[in-house]
Parts: sequence; structure tokens; C-alpha cells
Amino acid sequence: MAHRDRANWDGIQFVSTVVGPPREDPSLWVAGYCYQTEGEALLAQLLISMGIDFTPNVKFVLKRSERKSGPQIVVPDFIFNGRAYLWCSPSGETLIHGLEAKGKTPPNQPEGLPGKYKLLMTERHIILRILGIKDIQKYFSEKGKLPIRPLDPEG
Repeated sequence: MAHRDRANWDGIQFVSTVVGPPREDPSLWVAGYCYQTEGEALLAQLLISMGIDFTPNVKFVLKRSERKSGPQIVVPDFIFNGRAYLWCSPSGETLIHGLEAKGKTPPNQPEGLPGKYKLLMTERHIILRILGIKDIQKYFSEKGKLPIRPLDPEG
């Protein structure tokens, strides 16, 4: 199946946003950046070892539906600096632009994406893969890499 990247990066600056105070735990520091959770730190190590360029905690300001006032702020854990990748699983390949680490294994995706990530997908066509800590630990300790590859823009 051919994948088409429709992500809209207009006006997005690939700059990290501070999302919490620095942690004392040295295992949360990776390449000079302090992550907030073990899952984030492990994902950062995997992405670095795979040579994937990313920026942690990029801030997106999105519109809200008419029922809610003000903008919706979304700060994904990892954005692949405007590049699309394919998440490769036994059920097929899925286009993604970043990753989000969670404490629990999330429901099926993209149907199970929390509202703010659905809004990011709907408004900007930027798709995140959400990973639970158990899956992250498995990729880190057993496989040493994530099942992703760059999207070939030529198809």
C-alpha cells in the first residue's frame, strides 16, 4: 500500500518546550536533555541509536471545536522534525510523524487516540504512535530498535 504524507508543518518550529522541572534521576537525562519518564528516556535512546532526527516536546497550538473556547495546546513527546516514517507491524505499515510514551499500553490506534492527538491528526495530518511502557521496555531490551523506517517519498 502506498502511503502519502499530507502533514502540514506550516509555522511549526522544531524547538523543545519545557514540560516539567528537571529530574534528579540520572537515567532520565539523555544527550543533555532531561525527560520526564523512563519511557521517554528509553525512546530517546532508541531513536538516537537508530539515527532518527527528532525534537522532544514540540508545542502545537490547534483550534478547538465550536463547543470549546480557546486554543488546544498539544506537546507530543517526540516529533521527527517534519519527516514521515512507517511503523511496521504484523498487521501492516502505518504512517507516523512522532511518538508519545505512556505508562500503560494504549488502545488500538488511530481509533483509540486521545482527543488532543486526534485533533492534531485532523487539523495538521500529523500522526503519532502511542506506546506503553511495557512495549517501550521490550523494544529497548529485547530488540534494541523500533519497528520504523523512513517513508520513501517516491513510493
